Amino acid sequence: MTVVPGPSVTCSIDRFMGYPSMGASIFMDVPFFFAPLCHIGAVRSRRGYRVPTAGRAARPAGGPGGGPMPRGPRRPSASDLYHVVARGNGRQIVFEDDGDRTLFMALLRRELTRQGGELLAWCLMDNHVHLLLSVPFDCLSDTVREVCGAYAESFNRRHGRVGSLFQGRFGSEPVESETHLLDVVRYIHRNPVKAGMTEGCSYPWSSYDAILDSFYGGEPGPVAHLFDSDEEYVRFHRYVDVSPHMGLECRGGRFSEEDAREVAEGVLDVAPHEVGALPRAKRDDRIARMRAVGLSVRQIERLTGVGRGIISRVKYAK
Repeated sequence: MTVVPGPSVTCSIDRFMGYPSMGASIFMDVPFFFAPLCHIGAVRSRRGYRVPTAGRAARPAGGPGGGPMPRGPRRPSASDLYHVVARGNGRQIVFEDDGDRTLFMALLRRELTRQGGELLAWCLMDNHVHLLLSVPFDCLSDTVREVCGAYAESFNRRHGRVGSLFQGRFGSEPVESETHLLDVVRYIHRNPVKAGMTEGCSYPWSSYDAILDSFYGGEPGPVAHLFDSDEEYVRFHRYVDVSPHMGLECRGGRFSEEDAREVAEGVLDVAPHEVGALPRAKRDDRIARMRAVGLSVRQIERLTGVGRGIISRVKYAK
């Protein structure tokens, strides 16, 4: 099977069939557990699981209704692959310096080793964390809670603070196809670009450079094996995907209010509050982008200040 996620990019599942185990590796002077993808798309693997390749899994029914609502139960992945997002409580900073980041990665490596899990891609932002994990479903919550809990305790002690550091519940999304896997890898690596921290995906606290460097020496990692060359890997990350999931939780076809701003910022080239001041054609184009990725009329109105009537009249590709 060949997937074309972006311009001139081809990725073959067959490359995983004979991929050897890498074990634990250290990249960029950061403790970084980076192990094989366990033959995604194949029945044969050390855990005996299988990743469907016919397309992305359907979203569960239900929705947020008129306001905040408790999140539903976590969805298990047939592949044991999950995109995990842990945010600071009230979007507060969770990494004050590189010492904090190094500590978090060390704790993560230790816990994944203990649980028999694997880290495939990652990015540490100032106030949240993105991880692409391979871990049994019954170990997922314990793994993330243990890492975040131990880190929060050390962070509070180190910086003389008290109280919760992370939100009460981390976000998780099962990855059920190779296309979805590639989307998540790109989304994770493009977070610093989206935030205006870098012009390209190269960023000292993500796996982007480590994966790129693996093309030039040693055994390429599992994500690198999805690409024919380093040029293809770089080109794939330049292609901006606006797929509706974007690694965030969307229930009943709608994003939560908590995630709506992040989704909007991911598809816009201006700040959401600046959309209303754009010339009409450009304004409508940005509104169409937001509607196409699943934001509701009410959410767009709150983010941009543009009236509901105008938003409702904008045509967009469903």
